[in-house]
Amino acid sequence: MDQYDVAQICKNGHVINSMIITHPDNGCDFCPDCGAKSQTICGWCKNDIKGESLPTFGPHYIGLSPYKAPNRCSKCGMPYPWSSLYKIAVLLESFILLLLSFYLYMVSTNVLIRTPAIVITILITIVMLVSKHNYKIPRSSLSILGILGSICGILRFCGIDLTIVVGLLSKFK
Repeated sequence: MDQYDVAQICKNGHVINSMIITHPDNGCDFCPDCGAKSQTICGWCKNDIKGESLPTFGPHYIGLSPYKAPNRCSKCGMPYPWSSLYKIAVLLESFILLLLSFYLYMVSTNVLIRTPAIVITILITIVMLVSKHNYKIPRSSLSILGILGSICGILRFCGIDLTIVVGLLSKFK
């Protein structure tokens, strides 16, 4: 089984050092190309960024095998900041938070009661479908949306006025 060194890559994807453990003198805190901060660990799971393969025997020199910055962490599968996948994940998380804000607005202004259930179902379905893909959006926003949807659905089914519930919840700020 191959063993790998740790890579040092800037936030914009420039490879600073593909073997920071073996050759620490070649590393730097900021990218010489763009000035962005460099990193050696995944921002999500805190595991090392997989660098070049370590030789099983004999000397190994930097530059003999071209090293390309990976787009995803090999441990958790999350995208790195320099990949386009990271930007998509951030946009999806923002979209989910926007939907959550819209949902809370509908609940607090009593629009939810007048909104057809199909619209609410479509909004929640979009969020759930997006989360099923391998973008691994932080689950806190999805959990809150799911819990709120379940609670509001149960309360509406029981005929309880949601404005009373929102009024009670607003006292616990």
